[in-house]
Amino acid sequence: MHRPNMNGLCGAILLAGLVTATASGCHNGEQCRSCNDITPGAIPQPNGTYDCQWIHAERERAAQDKFVIYHYEWSADATKLTPSGQEHVAQIARGLCQSPFPVVIEPSLDRGLDEARRAAVLEALACYGGPVSPDRVTFGRPEAEGLYGQEAPGIAARMLTSQTGGQAVGGGALGAGTAQGGIGSVGTSPGVGVGVGVGMGMGTY
Repeated sequence: MHRPNMNGLCGAILLAGLVTATASGCHNGEQCRSCNDITPGAIPQPNGTYDCQWIHAERERAAQDKFVIYHYEWSADATKLTPSGQEHVAQIARGLCQSPFPVVIEPSLDRGLDEARRAAVLEALACYGGPVSPDRVTFGRPEAEGLYGQEAPGIAARMLTSQTGGQAVGGGALGAGTAQGGIGSVGTSPGVGVGVGVGMGMGTY
């Protein structure tokens, strides 16, 4: 019994499918217009163009977050900034002239408290950098997403190694021990106090 040539049969089927797809691709004016979405002779954007756009957008949002005053920057008095909060406001005052971003205060559930904090921020900005338009100090929820405690040490470790160009080696929450690429020692007590304060105000987009 003669067996058909399967290679020839498969090739014929594949060729018929290609012919059918080609014939149905542009058989009227509407479909042809949709096919000509690239102008003949157009030069594509250089490699990395759109990746760089995302990077620049992320950097801009990170820079904007520097002008956000968070809940934890207020002391037990609730209307007075902590020492770190005062330093943050001083940095904001120095950067207002070079940046278009507003100063955003993370709101509470108390409108009266929020207004008192806004007045305190305006006073501090005037003290550190000169009078500021009240319209530039607003309330709003930060766009940066908070971190869980267990996430902060890993992010801090990657940040350290990326800045030094090496790898952290060792144990503990942050891989405490020795490091290669510019840091002689990260610490001698693995994991002790490494994550404290890392997650405060740090966020990802």
